[in-house]
Amino acid sequence: MNTWFTSDTHYFHKNIIKFTGRPWATVEDMNEAFIEWNNKNVAENDVVWYLGDFSFGTVEQTLSVLKRLKGHQNLVSGNHCKGIIKKRNEFIGPGLFESIQREKELRFGEHQFYLHHHPVLAWENSHYGRMHLFGHVHGEFEMTGKSVDVGIDSPWVTGKKEFRPFHLDELLAYMKTKPTLEYSERKNA
Repeated sequence: MNTWFTSDTHYFHKNIIKFTGRPWATVEDMNEAFIEWNNKNVAENDVVWYLGDFSFGTVEQTLSVLKRLKGHQNLVSGNHCKGIIKKRNEFIGPGLFESIQREKELRFGEHQFYLHHHPVLAWENSHYGRMHLFGHVHGEFEMTGKSVDVGIDSPWVTGKKEFRPFHLDELLAYMKTKPTLEYSERKNA
């Protein structure tokens, strides 16, 4: 089983192509490219974490994308997930999202992660090496410490925009190059 992370796919959002410089002529081309990449690289038992802003489509359009994706999909909601949150029960189930939450903490062996749609300057246990994955900023700025934008438009992990999810191993390799934030929570108590 592999674990993948991404954010801000914005399925069915025509203007996101212009706003972010995505290399597709139409939203349909963009949608199909994301689905095709997922289904070529994500195995049925793999886990995919979307850190917000999955789709701008209708309930029916968004469900049609989810049903086509291989792997176990999970959503950490973003600022453009109001429709999904409002109709949450329609989006959770087999072949859909396995979970939907506002934030998530994950552990892979000794590695701890804090997942949130928005970048956070200081997250719990960051000074002990807990890593922070986020989206929302579409690759527009680099964070400090062991944090990174995993959005579909992010150039930070590989050094260029690849418009795809990032594998856990890629993120761990990237984080090895980043310093642990040096501050004490006791100072802020």
